[in-house]
Amino acid sequence: MAVVYDSKKQKLNEKFLEFSMHSGFRPCVCNPASPHEKGTDEESVGYIRRVAFGERSSFESFEESNEWLSTCLVKINARPVYRRPSVPVQGLVQERALMHPLPTLEYENCDLKRATISRYSLVKCEGNFYFCSGYISSPADYPKNNG
Repeated sequence: MAVVYDSKKQKLNEKFLEFSMHSGFRPCVCNPASPHEKGTDEESVGYIRRVAFGERSSFESFEESNEWLSTCLVKINARPVYRRPSVPVQGLVQERALMHPLPTLEYENCDLKRATISRYSLVKCEGNFYFCSGYISSPADYPKNNG
């Protein structure tokens, strides 16, 4: 899925709508290039970036950076937040009572399509070519090419 919302057509992507129905949420989109409409989210990302990585920005490994971020998030989520009645950890506890359980069935986020493999082990799908020789078990599995 390339686009969740097509602003020209003012329409949500069908696959995204299926996913939202499966997951039990109603999508609400902001206008493109309008960060003021999603200020709380944008400011939260900036705040975490400044607090967590303003003090330290280089790490020996990805795991070390994740440990650092986890430690910082514990501290951040225990602090009061501007214009909020409770700290984030307490707010999450209160919101969990209002949350619906996650679906028990997995969401299949794929399309099954038939394709012909070229003599160069390529398959074309939605304008893109994919190399797939590792998926062919023997030359007998190759389809006959009439071209």
